[in-house]
Amino acid sequence: MFDCSSSAASTSSSSGFCHRRATAADRAAGQADDAVLAARTRAVHRESDGTYGVPRITAELREAGERVNHKRIARVMRASIRPACGCGADTAPPSRTRPG
Repeated sequence: MFDCSSSAASTSSSSGFCHRRATAADRAAGQADDAVLAARTRAVHRESDGTYGVPRITAELREAGERVNHKRIARVMRASIRPACGCGADTAPPSRTRPG
């Protein structure tokens, strides 16, 4: 097995492997943070009866003391809140034929 702690690891071509291996815990922590943020985002969205979008949810969370970016809120919302209109990517487009 390759030793990422050796000094040769920093100069070898496999340093990308060591970086990914060292950041796996960071990715797991980030995913856990996103899960907590998704719960808070869903709560704010639910309290607004589904009317608040990314800008308002970001403002609400900032007022509550969260340090969040609107881009992160948008990413979390795309992953955790389905559109209420049924116009998501997994629905069929409306029919273009006329009835009758």
